[in-house]
Amino acid sequence: MKQMTYGSTRFLVADAIGTALLELVTAIERGRHADLVAFPAFTEQGRPCEVQLTLHGRSELVAMSTESGAGLDEETSEATSIAVEDIRSRIARHALAVHRPGLEEDDEETAVHGLGLLEA
Repeated sequence: MKQMTYGSTRFLVADAIGTALLELVTAIERGRHADLVAFPAFTEQGRPCEVQLTLHGRSELVAMSTESGAGLDEETSEATSIAVEDIRSRIARHALAVHRPGLEEDDEETAVHGLGLLEA
């Protein structure tokens, strides 16, 4: 399990979700995009909950491995798999977003299509 801290809020998530969330923040280009993600988690007291976060490239998300909540992963294994798949698809989408300095927003789409990264 990972204890995540976002702002002043703490919650526990499966290791795979914690790792994927950190990778998503890294993948989001600083200040250019934001993403709303939802995933299963546990309160610090071990009660199941759903967390919704708006993440961007400057999000301060802290993950700390913990023994607290050990065994809770199994309770939400299917939901965890779905959440990780969703987060990983967002990471892939951000990896495709190519930003060229000096291009206007309208030109940016043309530049990405021109690189063959997106299908028309």
